Amino acid sequence: TGIMDETTIAKGITSYVTLTFDHTPSTEYTVELLSSKGNKFSHTATSPS
Repeated sequence: TGIMDETTIAKGITSYVTLTFDHTPSTEYTVELLSSKGNKFSHTATSPS
């Protein structure tokens, strides 16, 4: 696994949310990631309506 910056991760999460939760429109999902350095990064995405 390569090291991704937060923007790349956020885009990936948004795509994941879009694909996975497409059947529930306009719902917010927050994904939290904990890096190996202990940095917490959370990204909120809203599934498309």
